[in-house]
This record gives sequence, structure tokens and C-alpha cells, in this order.
Amino acid sequence: MPKNKRVPKLLASKYEAAEMLGVSSVTVERMTANGVLPVVLMPSTGKVGRPRNMYAIADLERFIAEHTVTKETPNATDRGKSSRKNTRRRSAVATLQEMGVCDEA
Repeated sequence: MPKNKRVPKLLASKYEAAEMLGVSSVTVERMTANGVLPVVLMPSTGKVGRPRNMYAIADLERFIAEHTVTKETPNATDRGKSSRKNTRRRSAVATLQEMGVCDEA
């Protein structure tokens, strides 16, 4: 293998997963506990230790793709009017609450 060829990263820590998803690491833990995000259990490398949760980059990308919504565009007759009334906007917290992951208000 050539020395200058990079191997793509396959796994992310919970902090990296949180950054990719735009949420806190606590939310990632909650999503994992609720079965929303799949996890890869990496065995401990030391004498004493516990397995470490890692997240497959492909799973994170799939999660993002499955939860991406397209906003509706306003009709041509509604030009000049506020488009906020015609588009369905939801916060990330509302989406996570709907999924049963987050109970924040």
C-alpha cells in the first residue's frame, strides 16, 4: 500500500457523533439507550476496562439521510407574502421529542 494513501475513518466516538449530528453527547447517549442510533461495542484494550461505544460513520450518515426533510416551497400566488406561514418548520428538539429520544422542553 502506498504510504500517502489515507484509510477512511469508519468509526466515531460519542463526542464526534454528537458534533456530526449537532447535538450534545448526552443526547447521543440517550438516542443509543433508546435504540435510535446503532452502536459498535469496541472491547477494552487494557487489563481492566469496559467496552467502549463507537458509532459507525455510515450509520450516522444513514440516520441523517433518513431524518432529512425538504421544506415546502410557497406557491407562485403567495409571492411577496411571508413564507414562514407556508413552510413547516420544526426545531431539532421537537424532532427528537417526536422520536421519543429527548424530553427537554
